[in-house]
Amino acid sequence: MIKHFLLLTFALLSCCAPIHPRKQQAWTQQLESEIAELGAYNWILVTESAYPAPGRPEAHTVTSPYKLPQTLDYVLQTIESSGHIRPRIYLTLEFDELSDSYAPGIENHRVQLTKSLNERATQSLSARSLESTLRCSKNGNRILVVKSQTALPYTSIYIELESGYWDGESETALRNKER
Repeated sequence: MIKHFLLLTFALLSCCAPIHPRKQQAWTQQLESEIAELGAYNWILVTESAYPAPGRPEAHTVTSPYKLPQTLDYVLQTIESSGHIRPRIYLTLEFDELSDSYAPGIENHRVQLTKSLNERATQSLSARSLESTLRCSKNGNRILVVKSQTALPYTSIYIELESGYWDGESETALRNKER
């Protein structure tokens, strides 16, 4: 009986153990390396765990050991600290329509996601529109898929990358000046 109790206690403690530091370091190093190579017009998708791996040679996948809000927070901090790119963040319209009665845990996820977004501007489009945009994006543009451990529908975040040092307003002003 004591032997069974000890085995059960060990099993419970094992499942609650923190993520191994090397595993944590490996995914962040891989993510930082991938982001350093990305530029304007590339995409980063921070996805739920069932998101399919893209079947394109210019797509790469990194798996995070964390839930989506924590993963997104790290991805956005890495993008913003890079200096060469900035994020344009898209959420799915379907995500706004979900409640705990359809997807248990979605309301808590929404609260955590709001904290991770930290008042950054977002836009909402249907999941189909976002996927269609990805398929139609210029060939050769890279897509980085960062899979999280979240298992909730329509929670994937789509990030279109723009130049971090030049924006659309500056481009328009330059073009108007040339005329």
